[in-house]
This record gives sequence, C-alpha cells and structure tokens, in this order.
Amino acid sequence: MSKRITILLLSSVYGLLSTNLAFAEKITDIVVEGVEKDVILKVITIKVGDEFSKDRLREDISSIYKLGRFRDIKVKIEEGVLTFIVEENPRISKITFTGNENFDEDELKKVAKLKDEDFFLENLLKEACFRLIDYYKKKGFYEVKVEENVESGEDNEQIIISFFITEGRKAKISKIVFNGNKLFSSWRLRWEMKTKRGGPYFEERLNEDLERIASLYRKKGYPLVEVNKKVTYSEEDKGLVIDIDIKEDQEFLIGNVRFFGNRIFSDEELYRPFKDTTSEIYTLATLQERKGDIYNLYSSSGYMGVEVDIFPFVDSENGKIDLVINIDEGERTYIEDIMVSGNVKTKDRVILREILFKKGELFNGEKLEKSRIKLMQLGFFEFVDMNILPGSSEDRIIINIMVQERSTGTANLGAGWNSEKGWIGTLEIAERNLFGRGYLINSKVERSKESTDYTIGFTNPWFFGTRTSIGFDIYDKTWRRKEEGYYERRTGGGLKIGRSIETFNKVHLKYKFEEVREKDIDKGHPRFSDEAKTTSSITLQLIRDTRDNIFDTTSGYIISLQDELAGGFLGGDIDFNKQIIEASYFIKTFWEFTLGLHGKLGKIENPISSKEIPDYERFYLGGAYTIRGYKLRSIHLMDESGKARGGRSMVLFNIEYRFPLAKPVTAALFFDAGNSFLDYIDMSNLRWGYGFGIRLDTPMGPIRLDYTLENDKKQEPGDQERFQFSIGSSF
Repeated sequence: MSKRITILLLSSVYGLLSTNLAFAEKITDIVVEGVEKDVILKVITIKVGDEFSKDRLREDISSIYKLGRFRDIKVKIEEGVLTFIVEENPRISKITFTGNENFDEDELKKVAKLKDEDFFLENLLKEACFRLIDYYKKKGFYEVKVEENVESGEDNEQIIISFFITEGRKAKISKIVFNGNKLFSSWRLRWEMKTKRGGPYFEERLNEDLERIASLYRKKGYPLVEVNKKVTYSEEDKGLVIDIDIKEDQEFLIGNVRFFGNRIFSDEELYRPFKDTTSEIYTLATLQERKGDIYNLYSSSGYMGVEVDIFPFVDSENGKIDLVINIDEGERTYIEDIMVSGNVKTKDRVILREILFKKGELFNGEKLEKSRIKLMQLGFFEFVDMNILPGSSEDRIIINIMVQERSTGTANLGAGWNSEKGWIGTLEIAERNLFGRGYLINSKVERSKESTDYTIGFTNPWFFGTRTSIGFDIYDKTWRRKEEGYYERRTGGGLKIGRSIETFNKVHLKYKFEEVREKDIDKGHPRFSDEAKTTSSITLQLIRDTRDNIFDTTSGYIISLQDELAGGFLGGDIDFNKQIIEASYFIKTFWEFTLGLHGKLGKIENPISSKEIPDYERFYLGGAYTIRGYKLRSIHLMDESGKARGGRSMVLFNIEYRFPLAKPVTAALFFDAGNSFLDYIDMSNLRWGYGFGIRLDTPMGPIRLDYTLENDKKQEPGDQERFQFSIGSSF
C-alpha cells in the first residue's frame, strides 16, 4: 500500500471518529480481528478503562502501520467496545534472479535483505534494487541494470518477486584525466575527489566530486567555472577513463560594496575592512574574513545577535563582483551572570580573575575569545569553552565557562636516558597549580655522568590578588663540558617580580646572584682555576604572548625582548650586557596541520669595563633545543689553543610543520639553522639540519623524539647526533 493511500484511509477513520464517537467516554473492551490480539495490544497505548482520546487513537494507528505488516486498518467503537479490523500485507513466497552470471542467488538475497515469508512492502523492494546495483558497482560492473517484477502467488496472500539483472561489462576506474586546469594541479584536484583510480565507478559520487572541484575554484575567485565529465571504456587500459574538463573562465575582483540595515555604524565604519580588499581578487575566504570583521565590530559593542548576509553580483563585462551586505543588528546584550563548571581542583577565583568581562557589562565577543585564550595559557586545562546561555530576558545572557582540567603536577623518582646527558637518576616534584590557586613550585634532584642539578623554585602569579607575580629560585648545577675541556659549577639564586599589562603583555624584572667555578679537565690549563667568580645581574624582560595553547600551539605568537646587565654598580666579578630577541609564530594551515616559525638573535658585550666576558656567558648552539643533528653546545668557535669558545653573537632559525597522528601523539617535520659568531653575524655561514620527529603530550610537557635526516656536516663527525630525546616545547 502506498503512503498516499494510507493517509487517505487514516483521514476517513478520523472523520468517522469525530462524528460517531463524540459521546464515548470509557473503553470497556478492545477487540482485534484479522490477527492475533497480542500483536496489536503490544503497540497501542489505549487500555481498557481509559477514557477515549482521538489523539491517542491517532498515535496508536500510526504505531500499527509502523509494524509493516498491514495494508488496511479499520476502527469502530460500539457501546465502549473498541474494535481494530486489520488486513495483513501479503507474504513473499518466492524470490528469483535472472541474468546473474557472476553471483549466486543466496549471495544476492543477502545483499537485497529480502527473505521468503517476509511481509511484502513496496519501499523495501525499491531499497533492495538500490542495494543490488550498489553491490554490483562495487564489484566493478559499472553498467549494471536491475529491474523488478511482482506477481501474485496461488492466492492473493502470497507473492513472487523476480529480479532481472543486466550485469554488463566488468571494469574499474583506470584513469582520471584533467583538462583545462591551470590554477590547480591535477594532483591537487584529485585530492578533492572521493572517486579514485582503481576503485568502482559511482555516477552520484563522481557528480559530488565535480561539485567539490567547482567549489574549490569558486573559493579562489572563479565563480563562473564549469566542470564537466566524460566516462568511457578503454580496451587498452581494460577499465574506465574519466575525463574531467574544466573551463576556468576568469578571475573576478571585488567591486563596489553597499550596506543596508545598518543604524549603529555608518557605511564608512563598516567599509573600513574592505578598503584593503577592493580591487583585489574575489575569494570566499576573503569574504568570510570581512564578514567576521563586521561581526567583531558589532559584538564589541554588545550586539551579540547581529546577522550579516552578503550577496555577490557578478559584473562579467568589467570582471568584478559587487557586494550587497544586509545587516540585521538586533538588540544590545548584557551579561547577567558568569558561571564556572568542570573545575574540580582549580578554584573558581583563579579562573574568574583571568577573564576580561564582568557581570552587568555589555557582551563583547572579542573579550570572550581573548579570555578563553588567557585561560588556556595557564596550562591547567585540556580545553576551555565559553557557553552562552539565555538569561532572564531577551537582552540578557549567562556565560558558562566550562573547563576540562589536565594534570598539572609531576612526581618522579627513577632513572631515564637523555641524548644530551646519557643515563640520568631523577627525583622531581613539580606543580603548576598548587592547591588549585595557580601557585608554581618546582624542585629537582638530578644526577648523571655528565651533570648534577639541584633546584627549587616558587612563583605566586597573583600576589595579594593583583596582576603582580613574585617568585624565587635557588640552584646548584654542575656540567662536565667535555667538548670545551672543563667542569662548570653554578650555585646561586634569583628573585623575580612581574606584572601583566593589558591582555597579553607582561613585564618581568629579575635579580640574580650566582657563583661560578670552572676546573680544567686536563688540569694546568692557564685559562681555568678553582677560584669562584660571582655574577650580580638584573634582567628586564618584555613579553607579548597570544598563543592559543602553551603546550600544543596552533595559532598566535610570542615575542620576548630580554636585556641582562651584570656588574658595575651591582657588584660581582663579571661585567657584561646580554641582549636577546626571540619570537615564535604559529599558523594553522589546513585541518589540524600547524606551521611553527621561530627566530632568535643574541648579543653580549662589555660596555662597563675592559674585563673579558667569561666563556660560560657566551653563546653555544647545537642540541635538541637549537640545531638538531648536533650534540649539545657542539656549534662554537675555537681559540688559539684549539679549545672550544663561545660566540659574542648568535642567530637561530627553526621551522616545524606539525600534524596529529592519534591523540596525544603528534608528528613533526623540522628545519633548523644558525650559528654563533665572534662579533658580527654572517648569514652566509650557517649550520643547519632537517628531519622528522614525534611529540607525546604528558603532564611534564611534550616528550620529543627527533631524528635528523641530513645536516651541513661542517662540524667534526663526533659532534653530530642524529637521534635526540628531550622534554618540553621546541620553541
């Protein structure tokens, strides 16, 4: 029975009910004719003793039809007795196949999902035909045709279903050829397609692929592109050849821009983002950016519900696309309340003190996003969502800050291996969110053949509830600088104070007092002695950090300017001025692929006195955190006696292209270049290396495994190190 006939039948039933059942009150009995009573009673909601309801009966009739067993349902009621009279669909007595030379009947019955003695439904028969066609095409029979026929059996209660199959030639796709494409390579266009060489041919799938290719062109400013196909069988290739003809037409420029519906902002204010794009190539990406600019402009003034529609009009004669932008501004929205959820360890006030908006303020979308980034920069959370909920009226909203905490503490006791230090014994306790108040504490005892490290430090990022941070660190560290030929021991500590300025800017001031002892491994070298030299210095550091995540950054940047002054009026045995400029920039390219760029410049001099700058304050490169493929500090200068010597200037560049494998594992391709110099930087004399690596996100920070495929090989072979293991971000 068709859907249309069913609807007409139900309409007639409801009409009967409305005229004859007006005075019925209670159901005294339920009778079923045409099928076992339990079949109907299991699906209906009306029970004996219930008051009659037309709405409930309408739902019950619909439930009976959904069983798929009945082609006719009648209902009557007399003196409280509700009677269902049903007529079953015929059953399938036999299923036959004709023309199936490559597959037997049992296999095709499973594909069709029809069985003998099933109730017959027309829609299931159509679905069975589609399944058979799909199955054949997946097996390479691209010309297959399936027709069906239904006949009555010995009585009207049974039917026979016959499928007539024309299999055609068996072939798969042997070639996909592009013609006329200039803007995109054939490789790039194949990337957009789900239809692949060697796979089965589906016309519907190929048509979807053509639309994806056309959409790719339209996004790049070719709105009139034409994409057509031709499918032929090649005897030579024993398969299908798909020719895709592309008529790229012409690029269009953005022409005139007109606004409608704007009351709050003038045309000039709205037009400002378009000034740099008019007379430039029209692309959907540019259009979306300008649309986002308009949203941001309105949301920063409290108009959260603004709607922006952009209508392009093609001017083929002049090669331009004029834009008509319709704006529905809506009403201003105020923040009624701010809630925090998902935090188990972190105190609410630690979260709320970072956000840039308050109760009662106008909604500001820009502040909302910046607040989310600031919370992610704490390093306490896997993710932060700013959910907007309706308030007590249309112009009021509630912002729910939903977080998922990540592990912020580590407690390690054990042994490990590091490519720069060898085997290491470690006892480390660190916590970035102590007591859920955001305090940072770290303590470490580490011993290896090449080094020892005893460190303890503490930082309070919000001293007395202000944006001022205070902290200290104390350390005693020893290295065996075997390349340079001496031992180095540093003992000291520092006090630091910092302040957040505006949203993403910070300033830090640190005082350090340090005692350094050097001892020549070879003994007797005039450059070294067991005498301690003290360093008393002040470091000023300015930082701007807009990264979206400090561990797994996908967008934003961080810039650091650092100036350390030692000696002079500060005392100590050492005089120098060290300046370092460092910047990292992250770009999300497509999907979850991220390009990371890093640069660092350093210079050290002594403007205070004629004292020699100690070698341990100079610049060395090489190792997992500078130029991979070389051992730690293996890139350096040499003095007259053949000993390693640090440079007074340095330059470093790093490029990483990261992409996820399976959470929490990320892969990376890298290229590093740089060098240290006596005085002036010589860009023609750089060391370099490139390779690939794996990143594993852990509570301690990213664990990095890097393998260098190739480097410049200008250093000694013993300085090179292809495999390197480290903890922490590369930059």
